[in-house]
Amino acid sequence: MLIERGWHVLESTTVGGNRCNGADVSRFGAAFLFRSRGNASCSAGEPGEAASQRRRSTAVDNTMARSRTPRARRSRAPLFFLAAHDRHSGHVTVVVETPKGSRNKYKYDPSIGALCLASVLGEGLAFPYDFGFVPSTLGGDGDPLDVLLFLDHGAPSGTVATAQLIGVLEVRQRTGKQPWKRNDRFLAVAAGTHMYQNLRKLADLPPHLLDEIESFFVHYAGLEGKQLEVLGRKGPRRAARLVKAGERLFRRKCGPK
Repeated sequence: MLIERGWHVLESTTVGGNRCNGADVSRFGAAFLFRSRGNASCSAGEPGEAASQRRRSTAVDNTMARSRTPRARRSRAPLFFLAAHDRHSGHVTVVVETPKGSRNKYKYDPSIGALCLASVLGEGLAFPYDFGFVPSTLGGDGDPLDVLLFLDHGAPSGTVATAQLIGVLEVRQRTGKQPWKRNDRFLAVAAGTHMYQNLRKLADLPPHLLDEIESFFVHYAGLEGKQLEVLGRKGPRRAARLVKAGERLFRRKCGPK
């Protein structure tokens, strides 16, 4: 099942090196997300400029990493290749896959450039906050780094937001007897939020809330036949270093050769 939504943006963000605001993307975002040939520009670039951009991306299009989605292409998967950080604020970019309160788990598939229905949670179980990933990063499991996003209300799947990291749950996970793989869960506060604007680190959260978040991920992994262990809770500096490491891994595996 494909979720053919438009591309939403919270606040302003950097897309492919261009500064975009909500109006820009509401006008051009749908074409940018779902076109399989060429890249739409946030400033409605000239045809020659678009052709030049396509030529610049050719190397990346043909040298994707040997990850779970090796056939992903920049032109088909723009959300996968967004900058990991907003160049003005320095905050991370977050692509929302699953909205807060949803029982449906959505996953962005770079090989087709669309959000797909990955699984359906059981009765009484739903995502406590928006859940997504940091683009242009890879974790130990071969997927982009996971982020739990604190925002006043759930954002639609496909929303692109800038957010401030407040910490990370360092996690390892495995299926059956397979080797353990790191699958950390980053926590971030969306720009423009009112309810969570004072959160700067994990210690600012109510003590029981982190326990509940950990319990959710452990229980959800168990329903998928996986084992998940939380190795530790770390602050924003450690989280930022791990994101940088994820960016380096992405460039090594997915960048031009």
